[in-house]
Amino acid sequence: MSVAKKIYDKRSFLFKSLLGKRVAFHHVPKCAGTSVSRALRKKYALSQQSIGAPLTVETVQKIITGKKNYYNISQEIRTFRMALFDYFIEKDYFLVGGHVPFSSATYEKFKNNRYFITVLRDPVDRFLSEFSNNQHKSTYSGINMSLKEFIDSEEAVNYGARYCEYFCGKTEYNGPTGDMISYAIKNLSCFSVVGLMDNMHQFSFDLKAKIGVQAKFAKENVSKKSIKDKMSAVDSLTLKKIQVLCAPDMEIYTAIRDN
Repeated sequence: MSVAKKIYDKRSFLFKSLLGKRVAFHHVPKCAGTSVSRALRKKYALSQQSIGAPLTVETVQKIITGKKNYYNISQEIRTFRMALFDYFIEKDYFLVGGHVPFSSATYEKFKNNRYFITVLRDPVDRFLSEFSNNQHKSTYSGINMSLKEFIDSEEAVNYGARYCEYFCGKTEYNGPTGDMISYAIKNLSCFSVVGLMDNMHQFSFDLKAKIGVQAKFAKENVSKKSIKDKMSAVDSLTLKKIQVLCAPDMEIYTAIRDN
């Protein structure tokens, strides 16, 4: 056995003794992910990697043309993030997390020594929260239109199918088809822990029970307006359109919640 291999094995043994089990966290936008990420990064401070959303967008833009619009290179960003996620798990960081879609290939490769976790939220609440967060922002994901204008846009379809997009398991994703919904439900059923944002206490309990991770989740990146306030400001016709847009994610959310 080489000296390098002996050093690596000792490092791995030490980290396992101190940190416990290895975790892969898939952070869906506006699903308490910032709170979960910060709590877990404290726990896994000695061995963790986070895949930053803005930096990955900037990197892909530089690789392609340096000027391409975010919405025109979403597939390239998706592929890049999934590859980075796989790479960091391969490098044996004990915690790897970020705004990264689930990869069936990565899961099959690492399912025997890696615990996959995520948090879901009522899809309509999540839709409104993501829209509110991005409206009038000057960042790559900024939206410069009203909610009524936005719900008729192509991007609104993506907002309503984030779970389908994130958990279908495919590198190529072209929208919320029936097959993609079925894949997402099947893949989420393989996760070690799936939390629900309206019951973070249960998520914390399940993390402790199934993985041995004890963490307290503070409220992070919270909107000044509550979802109740946002819902009350939405007229019935607009709300109905949002519910239609969120139908793919609602099917996934309901299947996982009920199980």
